[in-house]
Amino acid sequence: MAMEPSADLDPLEAERLVAAGGAVLLDVRESEEWEAGHAPDAVHIPLCVLEPDQVAGRLAGLVPAAGPALGPAHGAPAHGADTAGSDTAPPDGSAAAVAAAPAPAASAVAAPGRTVIAVCRSGRRSAQAAFRLRAAGIDARNLGGGMQAWARSGLPVRRSDGRPGTVA
Repeated sequence: MAMEPSADLDPLEAERLVAAGGAVLLDVRESEEWEAGHAPDAVHIPLCVLEPDQVAGRLAGLVPAAGPALGPAHGAPAHGADTAGSDTAPPDGSAAAVAAAPAPAASAVAAPGRTVIAVCRSGRRSAQAAFRLRAAGIDARNLGGGMQAWARSGLPVRRSDGRPGTVA
């Protein structure tokens, strides 16, 4: 499938939009990459979960419509995961625990006036995510250069426990 070019944002512009509450940073990397380090206010939903016909539903309720910071959060379960009867994720931090974590309750990511900025390691997967989001009618952009560019710009990369992280 040919993708239309994504309107890439540079890391400093993306950070300004998120800080002003006009955007949410959506990290589409795999759980192991997320656990190594991510932008402090990013929301985590792996690319494999972003099905075009389910994107809006999976994003609904993840991030407050006012203000940028819900804090790091994990999205819907991995495709095919069985989470029936599970109210909380196991405390071990494993990929299974992350996949089983329930989506946090808050208002919609795709609220009018908010842009979803997709990010991955280098910008390739997030360009695919931004394309899928736009196809579902969501205002989405790609973070050009991904988390590598974010870190090179001097922006923070943190682990979920607040310690400095790395881009994996």
